[in-house]
Amino acid sequence: MDFNPNPKPSNNPPSSHPPLKTFHPFPNLPPELRRIIYLLATTPRFVHIKEHPPLNKETYISFLAHLHTNTDLKIHPALAYFAPIWRSHIKVNTPPRDRWNFNISPSSTSTSTKPIQTTLDSYEGFASSKPRYQPWPPSAALPEIPPHWLADRPQLACQFLRRSRLYSSAPIPPLLHTCAESRRVLVDYGYELAFGTRTGGPRTWFCFRNDVLYLSIDGGEDEWDEWVGGEGEGWGGSGGRWGLCQFDPGDLGRVRRVALFAGVAWEIPDGDAGDAGGNRGGIGGFLNVLGLMPRVEEVFVVERNWEWAEEEGLEVGEDGDGNEREGEGEGEGEGEGEGEEEDWVEYWEAMGCDAADSFDYSLRWIGSRHCTGYASGMLMRWEREHKGEVSGYFENIANGYRDFLKSCRRRRRRVGDGTDNGYGGNSVPRVRLVNVGFKKDLRKVIKCRERYWRDRERRDYRAIERRNLCGYPEEYSL
Repeated sequence: MDFNPNPKPSNNPPSSHPPLKTFHPFPNLPPELRRIIYLLATTPRFVHIKEHPPLNKETYISFLAHLHTNTDLKIHPALAYFAPIWRSHIKVNTPPRDRWNFNISPSSTSTSTKPIQTTLDSYEGFASSKPRYQPWPPSAALPEIPPHWLADRPQLACQFLRRSRLYSSAPIPPLLHTCAESRRVLVDYGYELAFGTRTGGPRTWFCFRNDVLYLSIDGGEDEWDEWVGGEGEGWGGSGGRWGLCQFDPGDLGRVRRVALFAGVAWEIPDGDAGDAGGNRGGIGGFLNVLGLMPRVEEVFVVERNWEWAEEEGLEVGEDGDGNEREGEGEGEGEGEGEGEEEDWVEYWEAMGCDAADSFDYSLRWIGSRHCTGYASGMLMRWEREHKGEVSGYFENIANGYRDFLKSCRRRRRRVGDGTDNGYGGNSVPRVRLVNVGFKKDLRKVIKCRERYWRDRERRDYRAIERRNLCGYPEEYSL
């Protein structure tokens, strides 16, 4: 074929058709290319899992009414998976068999000589061919929990026996309902209904390869103690903070990416951070959660939830002196319909931490960050040691989390079926410090951050307090 370096211009007039907004030949593309497009169009999600009905005072009272009328209390075998967490709360039933029918106080190892229940087969002439129900073979690592003993301890019984379902308000990937082909591609890739309970089936679309399981803290154990009228025996199934006791063990064993709301103190209480019996919350609870998820590859430590940024007074249109700045209104770049939709459909997103969250005049007052210490003291100390630089601080904290997990990797907890329940599995997960929230709220935070770094001296709360002659300690000054 001859090549003409100077082609003559075409006499055909340019097309007057507008550019296409819809790609009609999409069905004619190769199936491999269509599959790639489907997967790229489905981004990973933060899936916030919640329990229904939630564990609160009303549901606890309802459970008590059911407990007092139920004569057939059967513990589900799946609870064996959580034995490393709850067995420290069960101070009875230590072999041999002749001790299992006696009362041992939860706060003492002394044994009473009075049986807590007399059975018919203990009398001569009475026998039964019906085997006694046992959810698992009793052992020291996996003790038996007699129903009559559990019935006398409603706080523990509520954790073991309550009925509930798990659900999420996260949006379902649209391509699961677009056409049969897109649905088949996503299902083959790994999207499925997950997170069932012992009393309810799975109801949440989740991809264990991509999606992030987000666990927040819905009520602490202090509130639980208040419900039960004193010091309760609630263990929450995960060290007391994230409440995993209702999850299906098979699902927990497949989770690869998890986001845990902070509340993780770096100080190791009672000498052993891995002891599930101590440290109600804290680093022990953090490790207990990872111990139940041996395949986790990435951990998002949620330092701040910006869900209620607007209600808590975050005004992106004001500077530190209370002056309105033009062009930074609350609803800029956002339609009214979008904001209303995000109030009931949880479009969770995450972004990294920033020093502006602790130092900006507006952001600082909305809430503390565990990774910066009390009154941001740890971050300020880093700032002084690095001559005013704060870059690298959050990466250093995340590496500290990972180093601690690495030191705990050899701590193994085994349950009765031989499942390895070690902290972090066979590899140490990556750790990221993040803030989470709805898209519209995170946009407000980003604007505040940008404003802080544009005019740091004007926005820094320490500089503002010095200007207002509040007498702030000199050690906290820039």
